[in-house]
Amino acid sequence: MKKLIYSIMLTLTTASGFSGSVKLSKDAFPAELAAAKDLQEYFQKVTGKSIEETPYTFYLGKAASEATWFKAVPLAFEEWHIISNGNELVITGDVRGTVWGVYEFIEKYLGCRFYANDTEVVPENPNWSLPGINERHRPPFFRREMSSGNPRLNTRLFRMRRKESVRTSYPEIRMHHGSPQGCHTFACYVKDWPENGPFAAGSKNEPCYSKPEARKLFAEKLRFFIEEDRKDQPRENWPILYSVDQNDGYGNNCKCGECRKFPSISDANIDFVNAIAEDIEKDYPEILVQTFAYQHTQPPPQSVKARQNVLVRSCNSEITAALLPGSEQGKILEGWKPMADKLAIWSYWKPYSGEETPYLKPRKVMQAEIQYCRDVGVLTYYAENENPYVRSFYALQYYLWSKLTIDPDCDIEALTDDFLAAYYGKAAPFIRQYLEYLEKRMHELPYRIRGNTYVFLDWDFFTQADTLLDAAEKAAAGDERSLKHVQWERIPVDHARLMRQDKLPLGDGKTALIQRWRRNAEMVLNEFVTDWNWRKESLGQRILELDNEVKLFEAMPFEIPAQFQNLTIHDLHWPDFNPWGVHHRYLVDDPEASSGRAFTLRKDRPTDPAKHNRKEYHMLPISIGLYDSSAPKDQQYAAQYYWERGDYAADEKYHWYKLGETAITKDLRIYVHWSWNLSIYMRKAITGIDQNFPKEVWASIKITGPAYVEGSEKPNGIFIDRVILVEK
Repeated sequence: MKKLIYSIMLTLTTASGFSGSVKLSKDAFPAELAAAKDLQEYFQKVTGKSIEETPYTFYLGKAASEATWFKAVPLAFEEWHIISNGNELVITGDVRGTVWGVYEFIEKYLGCRFYANDTEVVPENPNWSLPGINERHRPPFFRREMSSGNPRLNTRLFRMRRKESVRTSYPEIRMHHGSPQGCHTFACYVKDWPENGPFAAGSKNEPCYSKPEARKLFAEKLRFFIEEDRKDQPRENWPILYSVDQNDGYGNNCKCGECRKFPSISDANIDFVNAIAEDIEKDYPEILVQTFAYQHTQPPPQSVKARQNVLVRSCNSEITAALLPGSEQGKILEGWKPMADKLAIWSYWKPYSGEETPYLKPRKVMQAEIQYCRDVGVLTYYAENENPYVRSFYALQYYLWSKLTIDPDCDIEALTDDFLAAYYGKAAPFIRQYLEYLEKRMHELPYRIRGNTYVFLDWDFFTQADTLLDAAEKAAAGDERSLKHVQWERIPVDHARLMRQDKLPLGDGKTALIQRWRRNAEMVLNEFVTDWNWRKESLGQRILELDNEVKLFEAMPFEIPAQFQNLTIHDLHWPDFNPWGVHHRYLVDDPEASSGRAFTLRKDRPTDPAKHNRKEYHMLPISIGLYDSSAPKDQQYAAQYYWERGDYAADEKYHWYKLGETAITKDLRIYVHWSWNLSIYMRKAITGIDQNFPKEVWASIKITGPAYVEGSEKPNGIFIDRVILVEK
């Protein structure tokens, strides 16, 4: 009933002598109604008149059939057709094409711009008239998403206005994945199977690729998900993408004799998914079954080609190793092309490891990658680009990405100029200089997969960045919104500078720099987070983390222990420790720790010893070592010890222990305790580290309590406050 009433309201006339209107069909979808409402509002903002006060009639969606002069032509999925005739306009397509066409019209022909949640430009044009239009366009990628992580940067309305086809308010235009989730679904499919049961192999969360029983169970479970998703939903709301893909982590695949007969793991995975897709196609020919080319399945298969209803999502584009023709990643994609007719891309627009530091995806690289994906026929494009609140030029990157995934050949220089002028105001000239300087310095980075060696963070970088940002702040004075946007850019620069006090002394400006970083970091969380539930539930914890970092910065730089002096080292403290989970789960105050903070056993994960055949949580021996999940199975333990009394100091103070020598990768972890509830990943530690050469790994560890030290009156505990990597 609401849709019918709204449709009637849209066609009301006024006593002005004009009979302008926006026409929609009686069965228009909520997304079309919302787009029509936006069209009316922005038309009035631009012209100063409501549509009813003009001679114009706009026909949207199926209502195009009411325009007697309009001759419908077949349109592809998501394609829009915008055409005018005199004072009449048609914007039509399927529901997605219609909605995207409305926003294309608002931008291109009314001149409105949606740059960011807090930045839009609406021109005043009382003499506006409907131009002659006849355009058709279909975005090259039917699923377009940039993930900003949690808390999310952009509202659902803003995403719809930017034509992003995920996370809008309306399922009929949202190209979401079907149940159970959008990736890493093997664990969801096998969770009801008995552990180490007849169909599971490799690990308890992975299927055997070759067993017919496993394929049958997967197909049955997928049918269940499809039917559940479709209950009481119109056809337009039905998901068409269903992920059947490996869990995260290297080498967890089945290694039984039958699976080893395949030429490669990729062949085994595609053969497995093909069987499920063939079964599903009988009743659901419109469904695409998506699987990964990722980690151990990244190399193209040698003999097994994916079926027509299988979509292969390749995850091999990195922030410093983009997906470009002739590159290592490009050759992998080209290898997949003859083995899969339908391809998708998962592109990493951030380093997956390393501490907070200024970086971006250079604009020309961004455009070249998206053009290349378009040219080789990629169907969906996903950009993983989390944690915008400490990132350089995030809003600009998001804006350009949204434009490029609609039209990969757009003029990014002109778009950049428009964005900077609107977003930074009078500071735009200085911000453009800084943008170009940052892009130039990033070209010094080695082209490598998961590369993260920010060698350009030297005196020259910080001097130039500060000079330009100082000038930008001065220019933006009096323009509060633009000034805050400039201050946002300072956050990663200041953080990187504070983290490098041992190499670049701060002198008298240290206190002011810490205060500026802390003030801006909290300002962004308060001013720009659009997820109010997150602010209510999680903002306090984030503020506490900022306060902890302030205390660290105040204590830095730290004295180098005598045994490491005159050596080339990497000195790591708790901000460099990347646990599986946020810092507060591990971090405790400890005045004996070098930084006043230490990591201990995860505080929110009590472990039931009975489940591990243990009588006590704190007991000997102490299990400790280095573990790298990305290494081959027989090489994952780079070091492994079981400490009894006498293997560690009994004075309940911090001491240095050499844990081993190994290459430092993002998946390397230091673990202490049999539960592994004290685990430190090297994800953030590898910034600036050459990963091609092994390092000595030393940890500063304190062990307390009667379970470990005879006669102790202190609580049982294991603590790590510092890690030093020594270059060999």
